Amino acid sequence: MKSEYEKYIVAHIDVLGTKDILKNCKSSNEFLLKLRDIYSAARSEIGNFNKSVQNEFDQQKDEFECKDFNVKTKIFSDNICIYLKYPESNLYSMYITWFMRLIAYYQYYSLFEHRLLVRGAVNIENFYEDDIFIAGLALSTAYEYEAKYAIVPRILICDEFKSDFFAKEKREGIPFTRKDFDGRLFVDYLIYTNRKDKTPKDQLTEHRDILIEKFKEAKEYEHKLKVLLAMIYHNRYCNNINEWDLTHKTGKSIANLRQLGDCSIDITEFLMDNSL
Repeated sequence: MKSEYEKYIVAHIDVLGTKDILKNCKSSNEFLLKLRDIYSAARSEIGNFNKSVQNEFDQQKDEFECKDFNVKTKIFSDNICIYLKYPESNLYSMYITWFMRLIAYYQYYSLFEHRLLVRGAVNIENFYEDDIFIAGLALSTAYEYEAKYAIVPRILICDEFKSDFFAKEKREGIPFTRKDFDGRLFVDYLIYTNRKDKTPKDQLTEHRDILIEKFKEAKEYEHKLKVLLAMIYHNRYCNNINEWDLTHKTGKSIANLRQLGDCSIDITEFLMDNSL
């Protein structure tokens, strides 16, 4: 077996507010079960997605195939590393888009299904993985970004990722991302409120209620502040129609999206009733 670094796309993701969650759980086992459920679901979803992509294209029919598309995970405590080997140039755009779609879905699923806020970072750099351990600049830099810069429940895009992407792709933005107030790109997981089985308004109303619930559950000032900043992201989404919506939605859906301001949170009023 070769032991050498190769280029990978790597996401490091951490569950926020673990101490608060443990205090609110009836037992430490409850939190363990919650983590096990979300990680099992993530592995299952990623495994199914890998098979779907691998079987979608045929070399003779499509003039390319995606048999090497194989997203993997490693889990430690309340951290998960999700990674994909760097793609060939002709598959680069598709693989990046699919990988970012998975990361956005993971954040969405963590919150909507398990009421867990996460933060992290995605990077492109040298990385090593085998059955026992993972290591490399891709992971250590993503961890540094998560610890130093993410701060709030967001998954950042590292500078190395941005440089690599924009050197190859002549387009305005990385798929499934948007720019925050500090200029940093982060994963725009609320894109998944554009699902067919529920209306965007229903999804964003649920998102609003989850954030309010998380704020009231938080025991520490620092955690309350992080949830508050997540509420600002929520309001930005409710009050703005982004480029993805304009490109992919019908006129009727866009009209519905204009009503999403009803789902926003009046933060001033909220803080008058719920102090930090």
